[in-house]
Amino acid sequence: MDLVCHGTPSPLIFKEHISFIQNKTNQKIIDYKFRGKEKTGWRAYIKYIYPDGKSEKKIWGNDFFAYSFYKSRFNRKSCFSCGFSRSERVGDITLSDFWNAEKYYKPLRLQRKYGFNLIMCNNQKGQNLLRKISSDIESITLPVDVAIKGDVRLRHSEPIPPERDSIFEEFYLHGYEWLTKNRCIRHSWRNKIIPIFIKNLIYEIKARI
Repeated sequence: MDLVCHGTPSPLIFKEHISFIQNKTNQKIIDYKFRGKEKTGWRAYIKYIYPDGKSEKKIWGNDFFAYSFYKSRFNRKSCFSCGFSRSERVGDITLSDFWNAEKYYKPLRLQRKYGFNLIMCNNQKGQNLLRKISSDIESITLPVDVAIKGDVRLRHSEPIPPERDSIFEEFYLHGYEWLTKNRCIRHSWRNKIIPIFIKNLIYEIKARI
């Protein structure tokens, strides 16, 4: 089995981020979720979980690591020349999020908020394995071109962000906290006055039209 990969961010910078948040909140973080789905589905929210069971949600633009992760700023250099970012896969089965499938199969539009998965069977062995669990899952079959069109990483690796190398240089020179202040997202006046849940609602309505 193989996975369609967004890229591998620096584990060192992630550890620095967790330490930064813990020092800021004076609480230990025992789990960090890139997609806390309870509030708005998969869109926009990061979730910190603390030892007492309490949690805190952040819009991804207000969490520096998540923002940089989605912008591929912290990925290792090899990710930008990855030979596995293609539709010809090495595993019997490929797993991924199934981006944009709702455009080709309307019933998925109601499920889109919470996400759905892609299973690509790349050979007869993969097809046999999927057949063994077919009674335990709910699935539909779509042309493989739908998956390829919906995910750039099934076509080619991403281009390296122009600021990627300078961000790493600044991290080693100034530290992580400096980055959070000088390389953070700059909110426009529109982002400041329009709540994120309104934007998410608009996205969902447009996706179902």
